[in-house]
Amino acid sequence: MEASILEQIKTQAQVLIPIFNELKSGLGKEKAYSIMHKALEK
Repeated sequence: MEASILEQIKTQAQVLIPIFNELKSGLGKEKAYSIMHKALEK
C-alpha cells in the first residue's frame, strides 16, 4: 500500500528535524539553515 502525501511528509520531518537540530546545536542557527536550504534545493 502506498503512503499518502501527508504520511510521507510526516516521515521526512521525523528524519529532518533531528538532523537540523544537531546541525543547529553544533554550527549555529544561521549555518544550519543555510546547509538545510542548500540540501533541500537539490
